[in-house]
Amino acid sequence: MQRALRCDHTLSVSASVPQASGRVAIRLAALCGLSLLASQTAVNAATPSSASGEKAAPSQPTASERSADSRPPVLLELFTSEGCSSCPPADELLAQLAASGFVEDTPVIALELHVDYWNHLGWRDPFSDAAYSARQASYVGFMGLRGAYTPQLVVDGRVDVLGSSGTKARAAILTAAESKRARLQLSFEHHPDTLVAALSDLPGQRVILYTAITERGLTTHVPRGENAGRTLPHGPIVRWLEVVARGDAGRLRATVPLRISKSWRRPELRVVAFAQDEKTGHILGAAERPLPSK
Repeated sequence: MQRALRCDHTLSVSASVPQASGRVAIRLAALCGLSLLASQTAVNAATPSSASGEKAAPSQPTASERSADSRPPVLLELFTSEGCSSCPPADELLAQLAASGFVEDTPVIALELHVDYWNHLGWRDPFSDAAYSARQASYVGFMGLRGAYTPQLVVDGRVDVLGSSGTKARAAILTAAESKRARLQLSFEHHPDTLVAALSDLPGQRVILYTAITERGLTTHVPRGENAGRTLPHGPIVRWLEVVARGDAGRLRATVPLRISKSWRRPELRVVAFAQDEKTGHILGAAERPLPSK
C-alpha cells in the first residue's frame, strides 16, 4: 500500500533530531520510477538471482570505467525495506539504474540501504540495519524534512524524491551533476581486500570519507508482512558501510581493510567510496570499483 504513514508510522524524526551516537555515529556520522534506461533483458542479465542458485551473469563495468570523459558520478541512496509494499518498484528501478550506470552523460552509483523501523510489522528485513535508519534520519535534519519515509531516494545528499518517481529522480540526478566535485581515486595496491582511497581537490569544508560494499542480484522470498508471498529482487544492497577518514581541504588518503563475509558472492560485490560535507550532507565526490578476484 502507498505510505500514508510516511512520517508518523515509519520513523518519527525532525530537523531537531540529535546526531546518532556511539557506533552508529562512527559509522554514519552527518548523512526511482526512473524512466527505463535499458531493456528488461539487459536488466535481467545484470541482476542475477542468488536465492534460486541461478548462474550469475558477468559483472558489468562500472560507470567510471565505461567513460573517462563523462561527468563525475552522482551518488544515489535508496532507503527501503522488504516490509514495505511500496518499496519493490523502487528497488527494481534502482537495480535497473545501476545496471545501466548512466542517466544521459551522467554516471550514477547506487546504494540500497534497508532501514529497520519496518521490522516490527510482520517481517524482519534480513538486510536491515539501525545504522541505515540513523543515516536516513540525519538527512531529515540536513534537508529540513518533516520525517523519513520509504522508499526515499536521496540524490547526492542534496535532494530527496519518492523512490518510484522517475521524472523527479532523473531531474535531480542531472541537476546534481552540475555541482563541483573533488577527485576520488580507488585502487587495490596491497591486497585485493585492502582499498586505497585518495581524495584530491577537496573544498575548504570539513569532509567525511565513507567506504561501502554492495552486492548485486540479491533476491528474497518474503513469507510475511505487507509483501507476503512475493519474491523481491533488489538493487545493489549495502552490506557494509563505515567512516574511514576525515579531513578539511586539499588531499585525503585512506587505506581501508575491507570486511567481507564468506557468504557474499564476490563477483557481485562492488566497493564504493564517497566524500560527504559534514555540515550540509552534500556528496562532494564518489567512486566505485568491482572487488578484485583473489
